[in-house]
Amino acid sequence: MKKWLKQEITGYNMPMYLNDILTGNYSRNFLRMSIIRDGDAYMFTYDTGNFRKLRVCDLDVQGKLKLVKGLIEISDENENYLVMARKYLLEPELIYCSGNSVDKDRMRILFYPDFNETDFKDKLVLFIDRITDRRNSAEAEEMERLKEVVRNGDRLRLLRHLDKRISRLSPRVEN
Repeated sequence: MKKWLKQEITGYNMPMYLNDILTGNYSRNFLRMSIIRDGDAYMFTYDTGNFRKLRVCDLDVQGKLKLVKGLIEISDENENYLVMARKYLLEPELIYCSGNSVDKDRMRILFYPDFNETDFKDKLVLFIDRITDRRNSAEAEEMERLKEVVRNGDRLRLLRHLDKRISRLSPRVEN
């Protein structure tokens, strides 16, 4: 069953190459979409297909770390298609997935322009803040550590940190 979302945006000037990349589904990290321009207004129509909004409240700490890692990898891939992270918003309610999975290949981002063109590191810190359950002190501490690594490190260091933390939080299998 197809489900469509529509969003009208005014006061935005989308470069033609970006329109082509998004509507041609070259970067499969975004929900499929069509764009109609009428003067200075755009009508974005998104095909959610079998993707649904991510339910962050259903994720444990390890799931949230995997989500952040997936978003970093998605951002890197998008840059290969000239869709820089500063061009789109990164908000929990704009993340769609299949089966509430945070596996990178099962996630899509609903493209919504970032009029401020906020730096990716700043977006990531705000995103981490928004997904953190402050009532869980262990989670809050883990996410604060992660935000520090985001602020002070490069992407490679950040990905190593995430891999290490995800691995440590994985349940051990006894033989």
